[in-house]
Amino acid sequence: KDAAGNKSSREISVYVDTVQPELKNTIVTVDGKAGSSLYINAESQVTVTVSAADTTSGVSKILIGMTPSFKDEDAIGTLDISSDDAGINGNDVTETINISEKSHEWADGTQTIYIRAVDKSGLSSIESYISGLIVDKTPPAITYTSHSQGAAVNKTVTVSGTYTEANNTDSLEASLYYRTTSDGAWKKASQTVYVSA
Repeated sequence: KDAAGNKSSREISVYVDTVQPELKNTIVTVDGKAGSSLYINAESQVTVTVSAADTTSGVSKILIGMTPSFKDEDAIGTLDISSDDAGINGNDVTETINISEKSHEWADGTQTIYIRAVDKSGLSSIESYISGLIVDKTPPAITYTSHSQGAAVNKTVTVSGTYTEANNTDSLEASLYYRTTSDGAWKKASQTVYVSA
């Protein structure tokens, strides 16, 4: 109402949102593979697929961090969701975040990531985590015991030796590859490798 007695009114609608969003599912893939004991090297492509829902205001963003209850600004992956009805009324919204660049900075060893969803009113979901991500950017070391470097041979050669792996685990598999010239193609060896003189 102004000084002249003129009146105006305008109606607005607001959401009252006291319910936090919910994480429904989280999946990590490394080079397109999912599952347990995922190995990450210096060139791996690492993605996290997250499904979330919210009953009132809708999901606003997905955050991924390296420590429990991490601060938003410390997230290694953030995805803002622009859709006004994303995950609203309990309908799932599913998004994939690529964290490859950040994973290439991780030190060798086992890593855990933490995920949470945030709704448009600023409420955060209960945090989820994925553990057992094995970072291994160190090649195995090989020691030959049967021949010295540059040795000359004129018969079938049986090569023997040992290798050591800094990030050894129960599921580690080792494969031997060989080539007969310095610029030749590498071939996977069986137990015995035959090399022509």
